[in-house]
This record gives sequence, C-alpha cells and structure tokens, in this order.
Amino acid sequence: MAKILIVDDEETIREVIKKILEQAGHEVIEASEGEEALRLQAECEADLIITDIVMPGLNGSELIRRVRREYPKTRTMVISGFGGESYAIGASELRADKILEKPFNLLELLKAVEDLLP
Repeated sequence: MAKILIVDDEETIREVIKKILEQAGHEVIEASEGEEALRLQAECEADLIITDIVMPGLNGSELIRRVRREYPKTRTMVISGFGGESYAIGASELRADKILEKPFNLLELLKAVEDLLP
C-alpha cells in the first residue's frame, strides 16, 4: 500500500485519520505543521500528503506550493473545516489533487485516498 503523510495541527484529527488509513493497510506518518511535514517528506517521501490549510507556521497552502515544486509526483489532498465556494476555488488554485471538507466520514476519506493512489 501507500505511504501517506497527514498534516494537521489538531492531534485528534491526525489520530483518527491515521487509524483509518492504517486499518486500510497504508503506512502513515504525521506532522503538526508545514515545516515538520517538509522535513518528513525529505526523509521518507510520501506518496500522498493530506493537509489542513489553516495551521500555525507554514500553512497548508504554502506546503502544497512547495511540495508541487520539490516533489511533483507526490499527490496532495486538502482537508479543512472552512467550506464554501471561495474556499474550494482557493484550494483548486493551489492545484491540490483533491479537496475534502470537514466533517467527512470514513468512506469519503477512503474513497478520496483510493482515487488519488495508483
């Protein structure tokens, strides 16, 4: 299965997503903010990065921009509690491969991951 990096400043969100993805057979690593995510990505390149947008320090928008530039084969998924059309347009301008709005359920998450991975 795939190696997936989860980036969210909310520990509970990371733990829930990690548990779901590990049960599906994926290897999961976690970061609480963007700079940590970039360090982990440099050490053990993930196939997919799932990131929140609004985080302290290096936010999800800048993280995606840098991943696109430095790791063009890595897929990206944005998760965020800030919904609405303007948010979706902003995330799509980042060229995220997928946008998943919180709250989402287990099946939505697994389907989104499945859609992004070979």
